[in-house]
Amino acid sequence: MTRQEKRALRLQICRTLDEHCGNCETKKQALKGKSGSAWDAANQSLQAYCNTQCPVGKQLHALASKLEGVQIRPGSIEVQPVLKVRPKPIKLMEVVSKPREELTPESYMQDREKGLRDWQIAIQYDITPSGLYSRKKRWREQGLLAENEQRRKKA
Repeated sequence: MTRQEKRALRLQICRTLDEHCGNCETKKQALKGKSGSAWDAANQSLQAYCNTQCPVGKQLHALASKLEGVQIRPGSIEVQPVLKVRPKPIKLMEVVSKPREELTPESYMQDREKGLRDWQIAIQYDITPSGLYSRKKRWREQGLLAENEQRRKKA
């Protein structure tokens, strides 16, 4: 599994946790009004529910299995390697990774004109969004990327 596929899986896991587990009604009801050791006990039983019965928990286990390359059984600690199973290609976004070419101000502006956002451009060139931000800042300081040109694209 490539680095970008692993990153896409980790992002999908984080989004699932944020969207579903953060607003989970079962979690709110189980922990409502509890504190101290009662909260700890309720949290442990809640974790057991999430790992064995919750459909979102099962989905997270499946994603973790793909990420680790091992079969993780919900509700158990046993881990078994998956043999001769190739993961299906992940299609989370339509951005295709470019060969290891260097990102230049010109290629950045061409990608922006195509309608790509900064995070998509960062993925294409296998750099972090903060790394892209640093490069853009340096290009502006060197006069290679005009500030008004960048802001005009956003409007």
